[in-house]
Amino acid sequence: MKTNETYWDLIAKETQGQLTPEEQQELQSWLASDPEHQKQYDDLKKLWSVTKETDDNWQPDANSAWQKFEKRISTQKETKVVQLPFRRRMLRVAAILLVALGLGWAGNYYFNNYNKIEIASLNDDLQTVVLPDGSKVFLNKDSRISYDKTFNPRTIELEGEAFFDVIKDPKPFKILTAKSQVEVLGTSFNVRAFPDEPTEEVVVKTGKVAFSNIENTNTKEILKAGEGAIWQKKNRTFQQEANPNAFSWKTKQLSFKDTPLNLVMKNLERHYGIDFEVENEAILNCRFTGDFTDATLDEIFQIMNYTTSIDVTGDQNEYTLSGKGCQ
Repeated sequence: MKTNETYWDLIAKETQGQLTPEEQQELQSWLASDPEHQKQYDDLKKLWSVTKETDDNWQPDANSAWQKFEKRISTQKETKVVQLPFRRRMLRVAAILLVALGLGWAGNYYFNNYNKIEIASLNDDLQTVVLPDGSKVFLNKDSRISYDKTFNPRTIELEGEAFFDVIKDPKPFKILTAKSQVEVLGTSFNVRAFPDEPTEEVVVKTGKVAFSNIENTNTKEILKAGEGAIWQKKNRTFQQEANPNAFSWKTKQLSFKDTPLNLVMKNLERHYGIDFEVENEAILNCRFTGDFTDATLDEIFQIMNYTTSIDVTGDQNEYTLSGKGCQ
């Protein structure tokens, strides 16, 4: 007996006109057997429509496409996020339609799975989502949110990073991550919760939020505008700290005020997706000041060299800091 995954692979082949007459008949029989099959088929055809222009000579490699897609979105640990019943099988077809078509990480994907909605940003572009209550979510790259279709209660599951601008309402608004929970009534704030990072962070722009560990929501860190906190996954402790560049991925602005170089490096690594190595530990004693808007790495490195005499070498994603350092 064939599984639904077999038929979703047939849908992918149909989009390229590669079905045999026997496979076409088999697909039509499957669609006619259950109204839910037709719904899934329609969702995938909508996904196909966003791909638009393709190379007519291209031949799909479904296995390769799925492996690339799975590697990109796989999580390191099991999370509290509710898994959609056929999500991974749907993603297999999404991989064929988006990745193998040579479109790279084509924008974002959106799956409406009956009672669950999941939205993700899969490339370097940010995405703005307007929720049913009018609240807005600004989704960073490589991030996803999901929520009940009715949005009652006002609860969102987040993996990755997002800035929330929440409409004030008597009903609480909750964000659930793998290890923590954020609860508000109406405010704006940033949540960073990537599964492969050792911390989860919240920084508040306006209003007030309650930040707690998912396993003990009775103990909360109450954060007001301008405040932030970090949950250390390994030590299971909170640390009060507000990163002034927490919103940089959204605003394209970076600001350093006599900032220790180790924190400068951390912010640049996050903002540009790069890694640093230090040849001389004394470099970490240096401090850096500068304000940047939509700046390139080269522009920042030039200012850093001029003000601290630190040399930066490397390319792509790996850079090395060298020099005498500071006392």
